[in-house]
Amino acid sequence: MLLASHIIPGIMTNDYRPLEETTETEESRVVDMAENASADSVHIKKRVVFGYSLGHVFNDMCASMWFTYLLIYLEKVIKMRSWRAGLLMLIGQVVDAVATPIIGILSDSRILPHFLVKHGRRMPWHFLGFILVGISFPFVFNKCLLCSPSTDEIWTVVYYTPLIAAFQTGWASMQVNHLALIQTIASQESCQRTLSTSRLAASVLANLAVFSVLYLNFRMGGGDDTISPADLFHFRNLAFMVVGAGVVFTLLFYFLIREPAPEHYGIDEFVPPPHRLSPKDYLTMPRFYTVGLIYMLARLYGNVSQVYFPLYMTMTLGMEKLYLGILPMITYIFSFAIYSFMSSKCFNQRISRNPLLLFGGFMAMTTGVMLYIDLPKWVVFITAAIMGISQSLFLTAAFAFCNFLVDTDRGSSAFIYGSMSFVDKLANGILFQIIEIINPSCNPKADHKMCAIFYRNIMVFVPGTCAIILMLLGIFFIFRRLRIKIYITPYSEDDQSVFLIGNRRVREN
Repeated sequence: MLLASHIIPGIMTNDYRPLEETTETEESRVVDMAENASADSVHIKKRVVFGYSLGHVFNDMCASMWFTYLLIYLEKVIKMRSWRAGLLMLIGQVVDAVATPIIGILSDSRILPHFLVKHGRRMPWHFLGFILVGISFPFVFNKCLLCSPSTDEIWTVVYYTPLIAAFQTGWASMQVNHLALIQTIASQESCQRTLSTSRLAASVLANLAVFSVLYLNFRMGGGDDTISPADLFHFRNLAFMVVGAGVVFTLLFYFLIREPAPEHYGIDEFVPPPHRLSPKDYLTMPRFYTVGLIYMLARLYGNVSQVYFPLYMTMTLGMEKLYLGILPMITYIFSFAIYSFMSSKCFNQRISRNPLLLFGGFMAMTTGVMLYIDLPKWVVFITAAIMGISQSLFLTAAFAFCNFLVDTDRGSSAFIYGSMSFVDKLANGILFQIIEIINPSCNPKADHKMCAIFYRNIMVFVPGTCAIILMLLGIFFIFRRLRIKIYITPYSEDDQSVFLIGNRRVREN
């Protein structure tokens, strides 16, 4: 049956209804964006939730080191020029951006041989990424093994480039396929949100573990209070610990999670293969680009804050290197608290996506004001906490919008998540390179007033701009929804005047 379902994305519960009905066609049909079942009608096993949460821990620990410590490691430990450190960050983000949609398309396709497909469509690609990350990551946070003190710095860049490329390709493969598993092993939106929240909660714990270990290393290692080449062994040992723990958690994930065969979806029951949109169909949807913008801005806010917060602490506030583990840890503790609250049944059924953007924006603006004003150093602890709250609100909203876009089209979920990540990673890489090109590259032991102002401005204005745009989008969606609820009029089949309204034309598999 052809349903012209025009829906407004407001609440996270399943209360949408089609506004008009048209005739049946053989070529296509429009899929209602809501599921008719109640959010309480299906429960997901705790073993599945726990096992799924472990599947991205390795990636999360690596990402924590990558975004939080890579630039400060390359600039202060390896002693690389800022623009070349930014170039390596850009290379990694570009490789990740390109690999993500390609892996998504391959994962959605049927190119795997039968002996691999019997383990699922996503698991083999996840395992390939696991191998690449495990092999390459320890060398990223280690000195150039083929270089000598007289080696030109450009050859150091050449040495790290293939290692970073392999790591980012593997990271992308694990990320996309782990996200795509949500729609494969859970059919109800409430169960999907439970899996997404468990994934984010595990991410927070993984980050806390990385920060705690680094803090203990700095605490027991002694030495200078500033980051220097003498701290190489701290980062190297932390990388080895991350790989060891990541291997254990990922193997547990493979043991606890059994992906259904490609033609089976849902939990403990058979559901017919979903109707599937092609990548071309998605590229003609306004809401595809809107969700991509929301996801990109949410990630930009979190990543820029995470990357430059350590440099802000050391260069702007002049804090000791011990705080490189303490303050990010506080950020993630409060993130974990918010994730835990949002995973509750009460929250899932009563809060919507759009208010999350508003609440997150308010917290982000508060953070920006506190970072910009010259306040006592102890206030930065409160700032770190509020920053963690805003990051968690934005990320939860972004994943909720992605799940809304995927809906029942589970066959294209890897392409959707891959496309979202493509824009996110590319934007991150370009932005980091621009920032590093204009970076003054100051010596932390010398007078660095210019650098103090530079990192303060980066921490305030770049994430602040992302937060303002997300707030405006949230306000727009809320007022648009209120308008539709007051003036309920059917839309024509081609009406896509609102970003998140429009038909989902689907062809049969």
